Amino acid sequence: MHEPRSQVSFPGSIEEFNEYVEQLLKTDRFRKSPSLGHLLEYLVRKPAEGKIDEIKESTIAMDVFGRSHEFDGRLDNIVRVQAHRLRKTLETYYEAEGAHDKFGISIPKGGYISTIHHREEAVLAEPLPVEPARPPVVVPLESGPPAPLLH
Repeated sequence: MHEPRSQVSFPGSIEEFNEYVEQLLKTDRFRKSPSLGHLLEYLVRKPAEGKIDEIKESTIAMDVFGRSHEFDGRLDNIVRVQAHRLRKTLETYYEAEGAHDKFGISIPKGGYISTIHHREEAVLAEPLPVEPARPPVVVPLESGPPAPLLH
């Protein structure tokens, strides 16, 4: 298992990234689901504060979802379920309206530490032209007696 890290480097400046997160949280996807917005903000802010070691299921349950100190992840799957929803929401966001965003955020499966990367190639990439489908070629059959069947 990897050693916990206490700091994360951000692509670009931290101020630029913070502005990006604020804009992302204002999108319809996150305004319509405040709990996902809170989770996303928590998972990107903790590393920025140098507190990666605090990103655990139990602390997320207490800090983000208001669970008590007696939280038991075996009995309450709120963090896993919401993390799964957040992963899917980010994935669909970056496939649609976020396709040309400067930054990308993901939460790898099996953990809660966000991965932040610069998406310069996505910003600069132009969609490839799509060639229209060609109609199938129809070859007329020769008339005449049917060929014998081979057994």
